[in-house]
Amino acid sequence: MRGSVWIPLAAFIAVVSFAIPGIAQVPDVTGVCVMYCGGGSGSSGSGSSGSYHHNTPSEPSETPSYHAPSQVYHPHAHRGSDGQWHPDDGYRWANDDEDDFSVVWVPGLRSYQYPHVIASTEENRFTTEDGYDWIVPNPQNSGVGVRWVPNKRSVRYPNILTSAREGEWHPEDGYSWLVDSDLGDLRVKWVPNMWSRIYPHVLTADTEGRWKAADGYSFVDPNHNLGVKWNPGIRSSLFPHVYTSKTQENIFYPEAGYVWVEGSLKWTPDLGPVG
Repeated sequence: MRGSVWIPLAAFIAVVSFAIPGIAQVPDVTGVCVMYCGGGSGSSGSGSSGSYHHNTPSEPSETPSYHAPSQVYHPHAHRGSDGQWHPDDGYRWANDDEDDFSVVWVPGLRSYQYPHVIASTEENRFTTEDGYDWIVPNPQNSGVGVRWVPNKRSVRYPNILTSAREGEWHPEDGYSWLVDSDLGDLRVKWVPNMWSRIYPHVLTADTEGRWKAADGYSFVDPNHNLGVKWNPGIRSSLFPHVYTSKTQENIFYPEAGYVWVEGSLKWTPDLGPVG
């Protein structure tokens, strides 16, 4: 059984002869008298009381032998300090039969020895848990130390990144949690018209993964990054009769003949262009 312990016992055989006065003595296993056998003062073949005469056997008795059992071995299993059998790292018992020591490789199974290390899809190889990386490049994936890596993309959940604090995650730029992440649900959704948390004056577009420059700005080199520049003296892309300032970034002025009225514009024929 997986939890049983088999301990071999040495076999010992001993023959002890005791000498008791007045009683014939018993020879040892070789047929030679060992104690109080007496010399025998009479004729040949006779002996005094207290003596035991015998014929020496033609062949010595067989010496008892002991054969050590062969060492028990189960592939990908080992005996622990508790004396019981356990699957090797990355393996589980194939079934619940206590007499069956077969195991199966389980991808994604956490290592029994190393924290934040899991079994890979390839048998007998390991990888890091999501959000972690090897402290030292580890081509053998043998399970040495790992570290938490901030701003690392998740390999399990799309569009989320590791936070600075170990074990915490945040949505990628342009996304928000679908539900409260404290509930353990790490799904996210794209949110149109959300300000970028990385690039100033940049917002999410209606199409997921697409971005647009804020009103009055345009992209400098959209093929490389989302950096923008202010464009003075151009029409607003959001509000009619509004222009960007020619001298100040992120400032807008009404078109000639209009003035601001409680956040909106009103036509005033006598007002000239400003800004």
